[in-house]
This record gives sequence, structure tokens and C-alpha cells, in this order.
Amino acid sequence: IRVNSTGGLEIINSAYSAQIFSVSDGGIVNAGTQLNVGGKQAVNGPSFQAFLLQSQAFTTGSTANVIYQGALYDTHSCYNTSTGVFKPNVAGYYQFNWTAGANSYTSSTGIVLSSLRRNNTEYARGFRGVCNTNGVVTNGSAMCYLNGTTDYVHVSFLQGSGGTANLENDANALSNPGSYANYFSGSMIRGA
Repeated sequence: IRVNSTGGLEIINSAYSAQIFSVSDGGIVNAGTQLNVGGKQAVNGPSFQAFLLQSQAFTTGSTANVIYQGALYDTHSCYNTSTGVFKPNVAGYYQFNWTAGANSYTSSTGIVLSSLRRNNTEYARGFRGVCNTNGVVTNGSAMCYLNGTTDYVHVSFLQGSGGTANLENDANALSNPGSYANYFSGSMIRGA
């Protein structure tokens, strides 16, 4: 343990070659690669946000995965843009938000809804709406535990409108991030 030249407190390794823990003169704590509080890892886990880069069509009566092909960010490389699956490599509790909005329906009857699926089983349903030919957006939010090894989540879309639904692409999302209508995001909010 030593006081550094700026008045901060440091704990260094036994070889005096690496700082393990420090508190600056201003009260900023740095714990190296991982900070544990009460035996649990502090939040610095996986986080991502993806958007629909290409439109996706859903036929009558179908339920399928929404594949958000564009990633605005993916801090731990846990989101797969080819499958729409988020599989974190850190165990913990995660908050998810999503939208699935169609800009057109060939029929104005029936319902649409989106769901968060955990390990391919419906975990939480989003907004259930009656579609119209001008389109409708279904969205949702849920928190769930993922074990950091085998657990995964993705969003599914149920199309029961009696016609084809075309989820709107957000090709301009990278240049205008506030413009996307279809997105899927998640972030670890606390360790396991």
C-alpha cells in the first residue's frame, strides 16, 4: 500500500510492478479488470443495441425471429447479427427493450405482437395490437437472468393480420441514430 504522487492511495502487487486497486485524491475508485461488491461483480458486463438493417416480411399466421442485422454497439461481442440472438458471456440480470414495427400490412384485420424469448421459450410478451394498413409498432421491455454460458434471448414477432407484414428497415440508423423504428437492446444491470 502506498500513497502516489497525486495524493491517491494505491495497492500494488507483491512484485511492485502493477497497480491492483486505487482511490484517487478526488475519490475515484479503480479496481483493475473487475470490481466485486459483496462478492458480486459490479456492472461492467455485456451491453448491445441492434437495429433492423434490412426489412423483414412475415406472412399470415407466422411467428418468427426478428433478425436485427445492424449493431450500433456490442461491448462484449455477444450479439449475433446473423441470427438476432444475444448470448452473454457474463452471468447476471439483464434489462431488454425492443420494438418491431411494420410499415405496411396487406390486410387490416388481426393482431400482431412481439415477445422476448429466453432459450427459445416465450419469456415476456410485448404490446399486442390490432394492425391496420398504415402499420403498427409492437414493443416490450423485460428483465431476466442469464447464466453467462448457455442462456440466450431473441425477439419473435407474431403476425396474425390476415396478410403480409413488412417490418420497416432502418438503413439510416448509423447516420441518424434517432431514426430507427425497429431495435433490440440489452444490458447487464447487476451480476449474478
